[in-house]
Amino acid sequence: MFGEQLTARAALTVPDPHAVVVVVTAGTGYSVLPRSLCEEHLAVGRLVLLGTRLRSRRLNTLYLVQRPAPTPTRT
Repeated sequence: MFGEQLTARAALTVPDPHAVVVVVTAGTGYSVLPRSLCEEHLAVGRLVLLGTRLRSRRLNTLYLVQRPAPTPTRT
């Protein structure tokens, strides 16, 4: 969406987008969120929009991901 491949690793995983709004508003990094979830926070300055130049208007594409299982330790 921003024309670059993400290279950072996730520092925190939360169960739903509303929880993402809570942790980002508390100062735990940044995220890409639907405007509908953060409009109120943007309006009062609790969140700041970092980018507005999108290459294309995409549909609401969602990706299902899962954290990999830990590698078993050898004894």
